[in-house]
This record gives sequence, structure tokens and C-alpha cells, in this order.
Amino acid sequence: MGNHDPDRLWKLLNAALEEEKEPEDEFLKAVYGVLRGTISDETIEYALDLIRNDSYREALIVFFLSGGTCSEISHSLNIPVAQLEIFQRLIIDVTAFKHKLHLLEFVHAFTAQIKNPKLASLLEAGMLMGPAAVEHHFQHGKEAVEFIQTELADRLLLVSFYKGIIAQGAAINSPESREALRWGQAFFKNVSLRENIGKDKNKEETEAFALIMPFRNTTTPDEADIEVKDILHGDGNSPT
Repeated sequence: MGNHDPDRLWKLLNAALEEEKEPEDEFLKAVYGVLRGTISDETIEYALDLIRNDSYREALIVFFLSGGTCSEISHSLNIPVAQLEIFQRLIIDVTAFKHKLHLLEFVHAFTAQIKNPKLASLLEAGMLMGPAAVEHHFQHGKEAVEFIQTELADRLLLVSFYKGIIAQGAAINSPESREALRWGQAFFKNVSLRENIGKDKNKEETEAFALIMPFRNTTTPDEADIEVKDILHGDGNSPT
């Protein structure tokens, strides 16, 4: 057990339970008491419910890894901040990571063992686009995610660049090249949008959000029964 494990405190608690030895730390002592049934604390009990439920635990870890704060996650999922703070301290203390490479190493290992494949894709989006991408996934009904227009447009441009870098050296019909092609076609729309954001103050929404939609439920050329050569020699329009 290392001091740089994001779930170090949770591991300490489980070790304390096995040894039946109460921790000295006051926070751990309170959680230990609830786990042993000697203390009643509703907030801690609900936080432990989030930890014990595989689906809840994985979704919250994805949210925190994307850079989401307890306040942002609470607003998105309607989970009280106090419960999220306990969850974060025990399971995914992002301050424990030594550096970004350590964080990415953890993300890679965590992605490999996620039970819900949709969450794995969501984590990739969250790592690229930040917590707003995860919040958008969990929005319900008429809820609307509030985006900072210029920030979102800048991130979309960065994703286009990132996809192109990943595709360098890849075969033209590889998944990486296909994805880079689609994002590359949208690049110029994003540039134009970025330059014009703020000129119309009466708009309630930015067109930047609409540009995300074609990439949420996309189809590869193989799935759409389209030849790669047809894509390369088409009319150049962005995907819809």
C-alpha cells in the first residue's frame, strides 16, 4: 500500500477491520465505527452505499478523474456534497497522484477493469473534454449543461488536433485515421465558430454544443457500408 494510492484510506480501513484495530485518525475512526456498527452516521452510511455499489462507484470515479469537483458532481447527480467528499477521500483522492503520468497510468489500469464499457468511453471523453462531458452524459430530461462557450470551442479545436496527432503513421483505413478525418472536417467549422462567439449576445445557446452531437453516436465507414476512397474523394462536407 503506497502513500500515493488514491484509495489509500479505504485500504487502511479494510486492514483495520481485518485486524479489529480502531484507527487513530478521527475521520477514519468515524468511518470505522459505522462499518463496525458501533456508530450511526447517516452521511457516512450513504457514502459507503456509493462505494459498495459497483455502478455508482465507477461512475463517480470517472467523474472525479475528469476533473470534476464535489460541487459540480453534486449539481449533476443530486448527491449531497458531504457524501461525495467522504467518497472522494476514501476512494479517489486525486491529490495523491505524484504527477500527470502517474494519473494516466492509473486511468489506464482503471479503464481495463471497468465493468460498464460505456463508462470507459465516458472516461476518455472526460479526460479530453473535462467534467462537462461527463455531466452532459448524465443530464436528464430538460436539464441543460452550462458550457462556457469559448472554453468549449477551444477544447473542440484541441480534440481535432489530438485526433490528427494520434493518426500520424496509421493506415488510411484504420479507426484512428477515420476518426481524425471526421474531426478534421469539423475543424474549420469550429474555428469559424470560435471567432464569432460573443458577437450575438441574445443567443441562449452556443452552436459549439451542437458540434459535439455528430460525434456522440457516430458510425464508422464499415458500419455504414461506405468505401474509404469515397470519403477521401467526397464533397468535403463535414459529417452530419
